[in-house]
Amino acid sequence: MGFLQSLAAALSLLSSLSSAGLFRDGIIGGHEAQPHSRPYMAYLVVQRDKVAGCGGFLIREDFVVTAAHCAGRKLYVLLGAHALKKQESSRQVLDVQKQFPHEDYSEENLENDIMLLKLQTNATLNQFVEPLALAQEGEEDPRERAQCLVSGWGSADADGENHLSELQEVNVTVVGRKRCDRDWRGGITDNMICTQCCAAAPCAALAQGDSGSPLVCGGKAYGIVSFSTNPCNLRGFPHVYTRISTYQPWISKIISAN
Repeated sequence: MGFLQSLAAALSLLSSLSSAGLFRDGIIGGHEAQPHSRPYMAYLVVQRDKVAGCGGFLIREDFVVTAAHCAGRKLYVLLGAHALKKQESSRQVLDVQKQFPHEDYSEENLENDIMLLKLQTNATLNQFVEPLALAQEGEEDPRERAQCLVSGWGSADADGENHLSELQEVNVTVVGRKRCDRDWRGGITDNMICTQCCAAAPCAALAQGDSGSPLVCGGKAYGIVSFSTNPCNLRGFPHVYTRISTYQPWISKIISAN
């Protein structure tokens, strides 16, 4: 299957996914991002038995970060995009040479939900395609109640029926790990960060289609979107991200060896 066919299939799949239970993220109740204001964002076309989509972000010209549960038989990376259904001269479509899901990733509890993608060819850095800085090893998490940003191309409603091709974004508020663990009835570890959305937009949240997108605070990625619940049916459950600072030694090891 060619890239354009894969992309079309992915968009069709994302618009029809069920929102019941635990699902991967997207942007519900957010707003359209200023075109090309998030030049680090990547859209991933993931080929499995069916074609799916994920989010990700560029950290250097030859590596993209995403979630481990976004692994597939074949991945394509789309950089420099804003509207997926439109032709944009800013786009770069790149093959993935190798996928590096964390060796201790758990499908059961989504622990260590991080993956590096080595690009077949380097991205061309310009005003539309730029890497995002990462939180460093030992760096403190954003303080509780800090305001951060998540961007993605997922569904615009909780039923997964209003898929938008334009990049969306939503402001989120950092939640303390103890409270997050209590709300989730356990299972939240030191390798995770949690957020919630504001009371003024109770259904503004993460939904489906963009797992792997970055949690950006102060212009730096602190988390990778991992899992959530339907925000309109199960309010009170924070959104959970892989904590990047924990994995800096692992990231450096993979990059230096490849």
